[in-house]
Amino acid sequence: MEGESFADMTLAAQQETELPPVMPSRLPVRQAPPLPRMPFMAGAISLAAVWLVLAFVAYYPGWLNTPGLRSIYGIFGVTTTDGLVFEDVSMQRNSDDAQTQFLLMGSITNHAAETRIVPTVRVQLRNKNGDAIWERKYPVNEPLEAGKPYAFRIENVTTSFAGSVSSIVLDLGHPLQLTMR
Repeated sequence: MEGESFADMTLAAQQETELPPVMPSRLPVRQAPPLPRMPFMAGAISLAAVWLVLAFVAYYPGWLNTPGLRSIYGIFGVTTTDGLVFEDVSMQRNSDDAQTQFLLMGSITNHAAETRIVPTVRVQLRNKNGDAIWERKYPVNEPLEAGKPYAFRIENVTTSFAGSVSSIVLDLGHPLQLTMR
């Protein structure tokens, strides 16, 4: 066995044990099926439709004044704000080295012929471009009889960037209305 090469020894060993030759195997490659597009498209279309309906409902005041729908809107806290007006609004500005505090006072008067619910009051500080740089909402949800005023005093409007403030905007409405404006 001295003159035998390694290849000869391997061949002799295979013949003695009679192993079947090794065949290269081709295992099937599994690929993940592609994600179906239809559910995503249906979801996007549904969200767009809901957004359009909410935008229409929030901006179209005629729906709020329809007797049949008024009670449905009332379940969700949506009431008409027709006739509610800010009056006698004044502002004081107090500054120290780091902070500026704005004090807003006035009233909301009901000029409608029937009782209205005073909804959420929103205060926005805006820069010279009209962009809101600070905002806070104050839920009121108080009934206000026709011709009566509702006095308000908002003290916690405090900011460290008062130099950027060019206007203060007071607004009122239910949360959906305020979000859409």
